[in-house]
Amino acid sequence: MELGKVLTQAAMEDKYVVVTVLKKAYMEGHGPMLHIFLDVLRLGEGSRRLVKHLLMVVLDSTSMECCRFLGVPCYHQEIMGGGSLEGEVFMSRAS
Repeated sequence: MELGKVLTQAAMEDKYVVVTVLKKAYMEGHGPMLHIFLDVLRLGEGSRRLVKHLLMVVLDSTSMECCRFLGVPCYHQEIMGGGSLEGEVFMSRAS
């Protein structure tokens, strides 16, 4: 989906958007970072409404599947030179 359309979909009336980056490593392990982030938004004082204005910039196909499952606007960011971060090891478990 085009970035402009996704931003419009996620924007509040005053055009503010909460943007976060998501990659597979943020969804792994016990108490993954993604769950902590979403819990803070849902449970924080006065922050629950922000979940409706969340835009996830995804960096790999696993993240895109998760984002779509959550039902929030998603934007797949292409990496310079094409492709995605499918093979990157930063914040990933070593084999």
